[in-house]
Amino acid sequence: MSWSSRSFLVVVFSLLLSVTAVVPASETGLVSHGTDMSGYTGPVPTGAPGDPVPLGRVTLVVPDPSSYVDDFAYMAAIPTAVFAHGGVQYLSPLVFCTGSTPESWLLDDWADYAQEDGGITSAVVVGRPPASLSRALQQRLHTMLWPQIAGSSAAEVASLLALYDWHDTDVAVLALGADSFDVPPVVNGSSQYTFQDADVVTLTPDAQITDDSPVPIDFVPPSSAGWLDCSINWTGPEVFTHTLKDPLGHLVDYSYYSQVYFERRRPFVPSPVPLHFWVPKTADGEWTVTLTPRTAITRTISLDCEFRFHPGFTRTITVPTSARSLNVTVSWDNMNTDLNFALLDPDGNLVAWDPSTSILSSPGVGHLSVPYPRAGSWQLVVAWMDPVATETNNVEISWTVDRLPTGIEGYLESAANGAVLASLLDAPLLFVDPSGIPAATRL
Repeated sequence: MSWSSRSFLVVVFSLLLSVTAVVPASETGLVSHGTDMSGYTGPVPTGAPGDPVPLGRVTLVVPDPSSYVDDFAYMAAIPTAVFAHGGVQYLSPLVFCTGSTPESWLLDDWADYAQEDGGITSAVVVGRPPASLSRALQQRLHTMLWPQIAGSSAAEVASLLALYDWHDTDVAVLALGADSFDVPPVVNGSSQYTFQDADVVTLTPDAQITDDSPVPIDFVPPSSAGWLDCSINWTGPEVFTHTLKDPLGHLVDYSYYSQVYFERRRPFVPSPVPLHFWVPKTADGEWTVTLTPRTAITRTISLDCEFRFHPGFTRTITVPTSARSLNVTVSWDNMNTDLNFALLDPDGNLVAWDPSTSILSSPGVGHLSVPYPRAGSWQLVVAWMDPVATETNNVEISWTVDRLPTGIEGYLESAANGAVLASLLDAPLLFVDPSGIPAATRL
């Protein structure tokens, strides 16, 4: 097929090239989803006015871990699955298909939903699924998998999708696409620490509540603390809630009325449960726990406060830009003991933690993983929860930072923006690279 001489391409290079322009196209003709729905032969279930109209169709993209063809193919398939025409939005499922249980639920539900209007009559497959997956999908959808679109590049797949779904069109959207990228080396690091003569430090501040006003209790954990384990109790039917803020002003912990109410009254509990917080020490300095009365206060109430500070230490982990994941492993040789650890982002926010795991199922080792961590200095907090002053505990820390391929963010941003624009314009999404238009896109 060829472009007609009066056709135009909307070129979207997103932020990477900072170019948005309308340029003449060469000769071709692709099909709009337009008025006659030429690219779709199945039934169109009736939708309420103003509501999206569902189609008896699904599009399945098969993962390809060896390249990024599948990622960009998924973007190119978006305007074939969701598009607007004549003020109406049409939609059908677009699934990155791995055969998982949640995918099965979605496809089963869609097949059942479409059954009232003739069922699913088009199941487009992008990529080459295993035979076992193909059979399972055909049984689930009650239709043949056709067409099966496969190409050696993202540009080729996008072009084939366009040729299948459009007969002709006046516009197409061009975005940046690529099949592979250079991957920076993995960042590795390690550190050691020995707990020796470690013990829990206990603080019992005096505090009273005399009226309905909130009561702040300030305290400063010792510099050697890694974890805070604190309780506040009282005698009587009154109900208080609490908030806990660290020295940086972050709200670290809180309770709410319905929780405390049932935890302080029989027959819901055999005895009143104290207010309690159990958190890593995210910053040095003065912390504040504030108690707020939630029932009328008609007497002076003495609070029984016990703040326990478990010994710990911190290590800095530097995360570079464009990180895909941060993975931390902590191991210790005194395996019949419990160690907690937590990761704080460069602003001191608690992002992930691994509280005491079973010493039977995972003795002496624990792991943390953060996807797409922001660049900067992260802090790992490690605390020994049940120290014995006469024992030592040698801790080994190792971490890896996997990095995203160089430049992929700009390409994905361009493709994502292009997919949205193509969907709104009812136009195909095609791929180019900074050096020009690939041969597959010119077809």
